[in-house]
Amino acid sequence: MKKTPRGSFSFTGESMKINYKLISIMTLYLLIAFDQPQSFQFNQSSLQAFYFIISAEVDTNPIEGEDWIAAFKGETCVGSVQWEGPYTTVPAMGDDGNEWSDGYMLTGDIPEFYIWDASDDRIIHVVSSENYPWANNGFFNIQTLPLDEQVNLPIGFSIKTYPNPFNGKVSILIDSDTYSKIEVLVFDLNGRLVDKLYSNNVFRGTTNLVWDGGQLPSGIYFLQVVSSDISFNKPMTKFNQKLLLVK
Repeated sequence: MKKTPRGSFSFTGESMKINYKLISIMTLYLLIAFDQPQSFQFNQSSLQAFYFIISAEVDTNPIEGEDWIAAFKGETCVGSVQWEGPYTTVPAMGDDGNEWSDGYMLTGDIPEFYIWDASDDRIIHVVSSENYPWANNGFFNIQTLPLDEQVNLPIGFSIKTYPNPFNGKVSILIDSDTYSKIEVLVFDLNGRLVDKLYSNNVFRGTTNLVWDGGQLPSGIYFLQVVSSDISFNKPMTKFNQKLLLVK
C-alpha cells in the first residue's frame, strides 16, 4: 500500500483483492447492524413499490432524523427506512413466491404506515393522506402521515441473536409473554429452507436456541419465527431477522 496525495491510499496486487473482500464483508455487516427497530425488519423481494413521504408528524410535531417509517400488510412489515426529510422513500416488498416474502404485498393491496418515535421508543400508527394500491415498480407520493394512535408491534414477542455476524454458531433468544406455538426456520439467500430448528409450544418467558451453521458457506441467511398465540386464538404471525455467517 502506498500513500497518495491528499491523505488517500491506493492498493495493488494481492492487497487489492484482500481489501475488496473486507469491504464486502463490512457492507453486509452494516446491512444487519444498522439501528433498525425490531418490529420494522423485513426481507428483500424482487417485487417492490416505493412510497415517497413528503411530511410526517408525531403529536403534531415533524418527525426527526432518528425516527423510522415502515409499511405494513396486516401485522407484517414489508419495508422500512429511517427518516431523511421530505420525500423519504419507503419501500414496500411484494410477494414474489419465495418463502421469505410469503404474505407480502399483492397487486391492489393498500399498505398501512407506522412511525417509530426514537425519542419515546414507541410505535405509532399513522393515516396516509392518500391510499395508493400497491403495484410492482410503482412510485407514489404521499403528502402527509398524521398521527393516528400509539400501538405496540409485535405484541409480547421479541427475538435477539448474538453474535451477529457469527462464525459457526449463533444464539437465538425468543421472548414471549403469552402461551404460543412457534416454529423456527432458517432460509438461505435464495429462499431455500436450510434448517428447521424448533417446532413446539412455548410458555411465557425466554426460549434459548443455538443454530450451528458451521457446515454452510459464508453469507446472509434469514431466521424466521412463526408464532401462533394459543391463549387468545390469534392468527399466525411471522417475524424475520437477517443472520450473517462469516468464516
